[in-house]
Amino acid sequence: MRISTSKGKCPTLKLFSIPSKSHCQLFSAKPSPTAQHLNENPEPQLRHRDGTCSQEPGPGFEGPPISDTIFGDARKLGSYRRGDSTFYSLIEYHAKCGDLRSLEMVLEQMKRDKRAFLEKNFILVFRACGKANSPLKAIELFDRMVDEFQCKQTVKSFNSVLNVIIEQGLYRRALEFYDYVINKKKNISPNVLTYNLVIKALCKSGWVSKAVDLFREMPILKCDPDVFTYCTLMDGLCKDDRIEDAVALLDEMQIEGCSPTPATFNVLINGLCKKGDLARAAKLLDNMFLKGCTPNEVTYNTLIHGLCLKGKLDKAVSLLSRMLSNKLIPNDVTYGTIISGLVKQGRAVDGVHVLMAMEERGYRANEYGYSALISGLFREGKSEEALKLWSKMIEKGCKPNTVVYSALIDGLCREGKPYEAEEFLFR
Repeated sequence: MRISTSKGKCPTLKLFSIPSKSHCQLFSAKPSPTAQHLNENPEPQLRHRDGTCSQEPGPGFEGPPISDTIFGDARKLGSYRRGDSTFYSLIEYHAKCGDLRSLEMVLEQMKRDKRAFLEKNFILVFRACGKANSPLKAIELFDRMVDEFQCKQTVKSFNSVLNVIIEQGLYRRALEFYDYVINKKKNISPNVLTYNLVIKALCKSGWVSKAVDLFREMPILKCDPDVFTYCTLMDGLCKDDRIEDAVALLDEMQIEGCSPTPATFNVLINGLCKKGDLARAAKLLDNMFLKGCTPNEVTYNTLIHGLCLKGKLDKAVSLLSRMLSNKLIPNDVTYGTIISGLVKQGRAVDGVHVLMAMEERGYRANEYGYSALISGLFREGKSEEALKLWSKMIEKGCKPNTVVYSALIDGLCREGKPYEAEEFLFR
C-alpha cells in the first residue's frame, strides 16, 4: 500500500512563494555589528572542566586556550604571532559556552587580520546561536559568510542553520529560509538531512500533506529517504490522525530496503495506543522480534502506559514483568501509571507488590508512588498495611513530602485515629 499525496502527483520542490521585498531584507547581507549590537548579546560565560558554563569562575574553571592579554597585545609581542589555529581554538571554546559576543569579536579580528575562514568554524558558531536561543543571528551570519568572510557555503552549514531554527520551534521561519536559499539563491543542493528537517518543519506546522508531497519527490531528486525520513513522516501522520497511512509506510520502507529501528516501531505503537488500538500495538511489538528489531524501554513504557489508560492492568503488569526479564528499566511514569491504575481499581495491595518488585531490582520509588499506595490502602480499610508501607519508606531513606504526609494523616483521620495522626504530624 502506498500513501497518496495531496494532489495525486509529484509536486514541485518549491514549497512557498519567494519572500516579499521586506522579507528578503531579513535574509540579505548586513553590515558588521556595531558595539551597541554586540552589547545586546548575552554576557560571556566561563567554561568549567565538567563542560558546564557560568558567569562566575569556580574551582574547575578552564580559561580560554590563550590569555586575553596575549591575544589582544599580540602585535606588540615580537616572540608571538597569532596563527589561524589560535583563532580556531578560540571559536571552539566560546562556541561551547554559547558566548556570541566573544565569537563576534574573534570573527571581526580574523577579518581584520585577513585570516582564512573555514565552514566548520561557522558551523560551531551556528550551534552557539542555538545554545543562546538566537536563531536570527545564525541566519544573519550565514548570509554574511560569502561576501563578508569569503567562506564558501555548502549544504553542511545550511543544514546547521536550518536545524537551529527548527530546534527553536520556528517551523514556518525555517521553511521560509529553506525556500529562500534553495529556490532563489540556488547555490546549494539539498541532501537527505535537509529534506528530513524540512519534512519535520512541515509536519510541525500542520502541513502533513505537503510533507508527503516532498517525501514522494525525494527519489526523483536522486535523494533516497532514510530511516529518519520515514520516522519523521510517520510521526507527523500519526499526529494528523492518519494512522493507517503511517502503518502503510512501515511496509513501504521495508520494500524499499530501509530497515526499521526501534524508534520506527515506537512512533507507530505510540500512535496506535493514543487511538486506543491496543491489539494492533501489541501485534507490532511481536512483529519487532520477527524483524530482528529488539524493543527498548520506550517501546515497553509506551505500550504499558496505553494498557493502563484503558484499564487493562493485568496485561500491563504482565508486560512489565516481561520488560524486567529482558533487563530493561521502566521509568517513573510507567510505574506511577501502573500503581495509580491498580489503586483506582481498589487493588492497592497489588500495587504494593509491584512497588516491592521494583525495589528488589534496585529501582527506588519516589514519593508519589508511596503516597498513592498509602492513600489507596487507607481507602480500602487496610490501615495496618498502610502504616507498614510508611515504615518501609522511611527505612529505604525516602523522605516523605507534603503529599505523603497528607495521605497518611487523612487516612488515619478517616479511620477514626486523630491522635495517631497528630503524633505523625508533630514528629
